[in-house]
Amino acid sequence: MEPPAPVDVTVEAQKLRDHDKYRKKLKNNKVLKREDHVRQRMSEKRAMEAVARKQQQAAKHVGVVIAEQAVAHLARGQPFTPHSRPSQSPGWFVLRWNVASVLHPIFNCQDAIRAKYGLSAPDSGPSSTLGAPGTDLIMCGYLEKRGKLNKAFKRRWFRIVGLELEYYEDVDGVKKGSVGIAYPCVCHIEDCKGRPELRVRCSRDSRVYALRSESDSLHELNQWKTAIDNQQKRVPGPR
Repeated sequence: MEPPAPVDVTVEAQKLRDHDKYRKKLKNNKVLKREDHVRQRMSEKRAMEAVARKQQQAAKHVGVVIAEQAVAHLARGQPFTPHSRPSQSPGWFVLRWNVASVLHPIFNCQDAIRAKYGLSAPDSGPSSTLGAPGTDLIMCGYLEKRGKLNKAFKRRWFRIVGLELEYYEDVDGVKKGSVGIAYPCVCHIEDCKGRPELRVRCSRDSRVYALRSESDSLHELNQWKTAIDNQQKRVPGPR
């Protein structure tokens, strides 16, 4: 039997050192890859935040521009509404954005617009409304409506047109339905678990609709109630 071959200690030691260097290199590469990934994610996040800031600035700018247009229309006694598509409105393309929070205080009530900018009310007639030419739009804005069978509240775009309180999925969305506000429709405000609600009884089927403002504003609900009451007096329905 032959004795085992002698082991070169120097060679084995060099192999161990090389192996350690290889392991350290792999570890460093993993660390670098992880750091590169983190830097890439942070860069993407900063880019998204920059885009969001630009969109917010653009929405605010558009809100100011359209507000100026509305004030100019009201000053001349002409109707104006962001719901219908203006034929010559340069800001129409942004009306499809969700800029309701910017436009809501401006377009929610024509009396509030005139009070804010010191405008006198025009003569009575179709031009005293915020509706488009040929329509009878009195008031429009966002409200929360309780669904059927007392389900959760949903955000809807409401319009008072003639003796109908129409509601849409969004400003330019699909019409979801309408509430008859002709006589004997009755509307009143109730306190429901600390939140004011506008209760409107439909004149067609006597169904009661529960509405509330997004900001729980009692003043805003009173504006809607006043608009409905005034519309019943202005446009007589069946008695």
